[in-house]
Amino acid sequence: MSSYFPEDQVIHFKTGKAFLIKEIIGSGASSVVYRVVNTANQTEHLLKEYHPNYISLTRRENGD
Repeated sequence: MSSYFPEDQVIHFKTGKAFLIKEIIGSGASSVVYRVVNTANQTEHLLKEYHPNYISLTRRENGD
């Protein structure tokens, strides 16, 4: 298990937007930064995911 989303996984938001994770840019004690591509218009963005220190965050290989 990992605390990161795997590369080449699509993240869907409640707003209807979806982003493809291309790579992990960096990580620290409370966040992870990904380089992502908007699936609708192919623009690149940086996405920062925050996770509180008191949560032991792990993910399965599929990102769940």
